[in-house]
Amino acid sequence: MKILKSNIYKKIIKKKKNIGIAFSGGIDSSKLLKFCKINFKKNKIYLIHINHNINQKSKNWENFCKKIAKKENLNFISKSVKLKKKKIKKNGLESEARKKRYNNIIKISKKNNIKYVFFAHHLDDQIETFFLRIIRGTSNYGLKCMKEFKKIKNIFIVRPFINYEIKKINIKEPKKFIIDNSNYNYKIRRNFIRKYLKIIEKKFPFYRKTIKRFIKINSNNNKIIELISKLDLKKTKMIVNKIIKIRNKNRRLNLISYFLRIKKFLIPSKKWLEELDKQMLSGKNFLIKKKKFSFFIKDKKLKICSK
Repeated sequence: MKILKSNIYKKIIKKKKNIGIAFSGGIDSSKLLKFCKINFKKNKIYLIHINHNINQKSKNWENFCKKIAKKENLNFISKSVKLKKKKIKKNGLESEARKKRYNNIIKISKKNNIKYVFFAHHLDDQIETFFLRIIRGTSNYGLKCMKEFKKIKNIFIVRPFINYEIKKINIKEPKKFIIDNSNYNYKIRRNFIRKYLKIIEKKFPFYRKTIKRFIKINSNNNKIIELISKLDLKKTKMIVNKIIKIRNKNRRLNLISYFLRIKKFLIPSKKWLEELDKQMLSGKNFLIKKKKFSFFIKDKKLKICSK
């Protein structure tokens, strides 16, 4: 299959690495299961199911996934998690469930020597993420959306379907799979966007191709911006007197954004970054506080600390 054109897939097959499949039992992850069984015949495959305990049928779904694993002669690992009401209120149900899911999948993978975990995200998921991030207010960096390969705590997240429409992937649909009725709850933002994308498709049937192309172009542009920021970081070492010698304001702001990102902090608004830039240009010592971190000058260097 042309999906397997990356060298990473060849490496997984050649070295017979353990692989995991993030398995919900739905149609997408069921197709992914078949894909992995076809292409990774000599690899040890684990089905990893995270039970969020959100739906009344959650336990039934977990048991269904367990039966599928037994039928396919695959290893099965499930983890039951509980979402805290305070965090749901703060971050939203979808966001909090996703954090729990990824954190637990990473822990399970490390424990079982799984280096690669496959997710069934496809092009429609990518486009939904694209619109969600635009509405939320993201930077160009955020519009890169989901990557085919991403390393988290030494575990590779692999999304082989991310550049393809799921219905056009030539894998036979399973006879039985889980249908999650919450997908039709339009109070959930992703579902709301999915509903209106179907209307957009009627008027603009080519919209997937256009947005996919934009995401790719934006991703390539971001690589150039990131390369420049890396060079600026190496050159300035975040010494304020050296940063302000960068004449282009946007380049200075990109450097600060990059510095925040590699330190694992959320990127603040452009207005906030401009205020920081203004303080640096003034040549005075300063302390700027945010909810989760503070910026200040120490030993002539721009420093950041979490609260």
